[in-house]
Amino acid sequence: MSLEDTAEIPMGSDANRKSRESEDPRPTFWSDHYDLRLQSFGAPILGEDDMRVLEGDLDGEVAVGYHRGGELVGVVLVGMASAAARYRAALTRAAATV
Repeated sequence: MSLEDTAEIPMGSDANRKSRESEDPRPTFWSDHYDLRLQSFGAPILGEDDMRVLEGDLDGEVAVGYHRGGELVGVVLVGMASAAARYRAALTRAAATV
C-alpha cells in the first residue's frame, strides 16, 4: 500500500491502522552512484563503536554490520544489492529478540 493509498483512509479506521502496522519502522535509505548502490537499514549510528564486515571486502562490495551490546542494530551495503533482503530479515529478527 502506498502513501497515496493511505491518504484517502480515515486515520482511525482499521484499514489505516493495519497499513501502518505492516510498515517497517526502522530507517532505510538507498542511493545509486553510477554503478554502485549504497543501502542502509536500521540505525548504524547506534553501533558505531562495534562495526564488523559481515560479508565481502572493504576494497569492493561489502556488507558492514553495526552492533550495540552484541545485537545487530544496523547494516550498510556497498553494492551487494542481492543481499538486501537477507540483511533486512536479520535486522527484523534481531529487533524481535530485544
